[in-house]
Amino acid sequence: MTSRSTSWAIPVESAAGLRLRALVLAYLLTGRRRSEVLNLRWRDLDLEGGFYRYTGKGGKERQRALPPPVRLAILVYAQAAGLTRKPEEAVFPGRWRDQPVDGKYIGEQLRQAAQLAGIELERPLHTLRHSYARALRRVEAPLEAVQAALDHSNLATTSIYLRQLEGQEDPWWPKLAAELGLEGREEVTPTGEERP
Repeated sequence: MTSRSTSWAIPVESAAGLRLRALVLAYLLTGRRRSEVLNLRWRDLDLEGGFYRYTGKGGKERQRALPPPVRLAILVYAQAAGLTRKPEEAVFPGRWRDQPVDGKYIGEQLRQAAQLAGIELERPLHTLRHSYARALRRVEAPLEAVQAALDHSNLATTSIYLRQLEGQEDPWWPKLAAELGLEGREEVTPTGEERP
């Protein structure tokens, strides 16, 4: 991925920018809630097996597949930031490596990046969850699959959730997919080299 493909304001030349990119991909491609991603520890990731564990709403522990673009973005970020990847350390640390970065801080970074792209958002991290739900419906995922993906306890919650999104413009999905290079053919290796 090149700086040109992230011209909408995620500075991929810095560790902080790579962290933001990894977080955006994690939210956009998993549909997780804010705390479910920010509270990840290295012990929660199985990078070889391709899955992650997280604590969902109500304290329920769950395990899901780790999308390859998210895995790669996390590895690129960790390398650039010099993270030691100790099991007890936060995957997305703030000032101290054993504590996750503040969600309000990340939300503000996303809000600023979105503003530079001409997108106004009130709740940037939750909007990415909405984009994930919309994307599932766009590819004709059954309502039950959306329910399971979002960890909703019952189908009625998912129906209400999706109904509330009807008619609302999705400010993130199309632009993010293009800007993050998800529609293109190039890949980034963990060392940062581009592959066609």
